Amino acid sequence: MSKFGLLLLAAVLLTTAEAAAKGPMAPRTVFGIVWQKRQTSVAELNALTLRPVSKTAALGVAGRYLGRSPGGGGRAAFAVGESGSRIVFVDVEKMKREGALSLPCGVTGAITWETADRLVAACGGPASSVLVVDPVTRRLRSRTAIRGTLIDVQAVNGVLVGLLAPLDGIGQARLVLARGSGRVRTIALPGIRAGSVLIDQETYRIRIEHPALALEPDGHRAVVIPAVGAVVEVDLARLDTVAHALEARTLARANKEVEGASRHAVWTWSETIAMSGTDGVPGQAHTTAPAGVTLIDAEKWTSRDLGAGTNVASNGMSLLGWSLMWDAARQRTLGNGLTGYAADGAERFHLFGDEAITTVTLAGTYAYVASADARRFRIVDTESGKIIGDVRTTRPTTLAPMRSRF
Repeated sequence: MSKFGLLLLAAVLLTTAEAAAKGPMAPRTVFGIVWQKRQTSVAELNALTLRPVSKTAALGVAGRYLGRSPGGGGRAAFAVGESGSRIVFVDVEKMKREGALSLPCGVTGAITWETADRLVAACGGPASSVLVVDPVTRRLRSRTAIRGTLIDVQAVNGVLVGLLAPLDGIGQARLVLARGSGRVRTIALPGIRAGSVLIDQETYRIRIEHPALALEPDGHRAVVIPAVGAVVEVDLARLDTVAHALEARTLARANKEVEGASRHAVWTWSETIAMSGTDGVPGQAHTTAPAGVTLIDAEKWTSRDLGAGTNVASNGMSLLGWSLMWDAARQRTLGNGLTGYAADGAERFHLFGDEAITTVTLAGTYAYVASADARRFRIVDTESGKIIGDVRTTRPTTLAPMRSRF
């Protein structure tokens, strides 16, 4: 995967307009982060041509989108720097940089920004912390250390949730919960293990256990899903946990020999959770196999396999699955194109044959399939499955999961 593809995970930010319409809408414009070597800037782009329709605002080295001010307001926050150790604030309506704040650690994953003067973020690594930032004064209000290594951070509806692994090795995972006040709670996850351990010093073979974390769209529940074993559901108000042994899960997958596993998941508006990821291959360093796409019913706690894939994304009503695998033996990438599903798992379309796909970004009903060099974008209507655009940008561009107008 290219360095540009790694910087942007496929994600969806629900807007007030979409919520009012009871479904995602086709955007008129999107926002793009434009690269010139390592320097970046942000601009508003026409959703179908990806040509700029605004001025640009400089971000700095390796910028990536974090979040937007309450109510989809005119201010947006971007992490910059090689480790994401600065936040730059931009008025995206005027496309004017407002200032920056240096942080004691690098921002990991999503943020929550529910009031104008309070933004909550998390830092990963050995110094994992929850940060409360004042975007108005651009000062750090507080920093709360959390013991462990953050391996995933998500946020929705004013709730920030992180998945925490032990500092060293693989052991019991915990959930970290923070709200707009900055208060931090941790919850043990019975039966869930996470972390990494070095197996072979010479080949630098690592075993990784990375369960999937998914948040209910209204922020009431979180689930953590391991590659094998029961799903743990967490009530984010009461902090209760309940384990669910999934019915009808594929036995071959649960019993197969793997050397570590990594999973990620998305929760739809239809009370389904789509999960995908990769499995390590025993005895083959730096080689992984696709885990496929699994759909979980979050009410009945049943599951079924949808098809091949290593990645999954959703805009709430539609699901997308695709793959990017490295074949060490043949020294080439492998994939299976792009498959679109309804939220209930019904297949809608398949595009691009067995192509290896680097990055897919969702904006309303549009999916942007990026090339490895982040210069070509094929635009897919996720409702019809039609390719409605095939455009090129003059410079490498990563699309931010935020939209301006519909």
